[in-house]
Order: sequence, then C-alpha cells, then structure tokens
Amino acid sequence: RKFSVKRIILLVSFNKKAQAVARDMYPTLLLHPDCQRQFARFFREVVDTEHGAVLYHCTQGKDRTGIASALLLAALGAERSTIVTDFDVTNQVYADDVRKYSRLVKFFGGKEEQLNVVKAFLGASTENFVKALDTIDAQYGSLENYLKGPMGLTDEDLRILRERYLVPVR
Repeated sequence: RKFSVKRIILLVSFNKKAQAVARDMYPTLLLHPDCQRQFARFFREVVDTEHGAVLYHCTQGKDRTGIASALLLAALGAERSTIVTDFDVTNQVYADDVRKYSRLVKFFGGKEEQLNVVKAFLGASTENFVKALDTIDAQYGSLENYLKGPMGLTDEDLRILRERYLVPVR
C-alpha cells in the first residue's frame, strides 16, 4: 500500500526521534557547520550576482528557503520582529494541511508534542524558529555577528546587499 508523505507524518508524530527532529530542525539548520557552509554559499551567490535576480528554493520552500529568506532580511537590516512575522507567513499557506492532520493526531490521542511534529513537518514552527534566533543571540551576540561570522559577510557585502535590494522610502 502506498503512503503519502502526510500519512507518514501522521504516523511519525508519535515517534520520539521525529519529535526531536521537529524540535531541533531550525537550530540545526542555523548552527550545524555543514548547514552554515551552505547558507554562506547562498550569500556568496546573492552578493556576487551583480545583475538580474537570484532564484532560490528547496523542496517545500518553507524550512531551508525560510531560513535563507530570514537571514537575507537580517542582512538587509530588518528588525527581528519583521523577520519572525515574515517567517510565520508560511503557516498561512500550510494552515489547511496542519489543521487537517492535527485533528487526526488528536483523534489518535496525540498531545502537544505530537502536534508540534505535524506543525514542524507540514508548516513552519515559528516557536522553534524564535528559539533558534535566541540561540544565535546567545552564541554570537546578534544576528549581524552571525552574518559576519559563519555566513562570512563583510561590512562591504552588507552595504552591497542593502544598496542593491533596498529602495529608499520617499
């Protein structure tokens, strides 16, 4: 019998390892050296592309793409509250699926821990994203320090990005 990804998520929501993956996904994406190298490569592409646009995406366009977009907003000087609000917009797109599968998980006796797996895998856990940002602040002092540290951005890179992608408000 064929299982859809969503049915598998329903099943794994009761698995302790899946719960840990759901909880640790964003800190891992932001803090694991291999992931940091990939995001640093992303920034190099964006900074080094002088003309035209940069198209970036991942399979679902919510986790890796969401993190990349959040980091790009930070590089452009966006306030943390704006970054978090923008990240959370993903949940509007996936709300119906999250609601549907959350109801099923509750029907089978699922509690908050299981519902968090559904939200993390079918939507975007803004709560976990905020915790990941808190971890960056604790380890690096600020998002800007993180961008200049493992992301490898210089003051000149930040200036180039802001000059290229921001439009003055009149």
